[in-house]
Amino acid sequence: MDEEEFANSTVTLIQGEDKNIVVDPRINRKELLDALSKEGLTAKDINYVILTHNHLDH
Repeated sequence: MDEEEFANSTVTLIQGEDKNIVVDPRINRKELLDALSKEGLTAKDINYVILTHNHLDH
């Protein structure tokens, strides 16, 4: 039987009065852009991206 490994991670959107910050975005660009779209945002609306650590799952 083949085993598959799944990695879960969280992506956090922090919104201030005039700034949008994404913390630990996923590698999958489409998923990230879709999630931003659901919040009424695009990539151009993001002011900062914070990576808390380096892992291939996000």
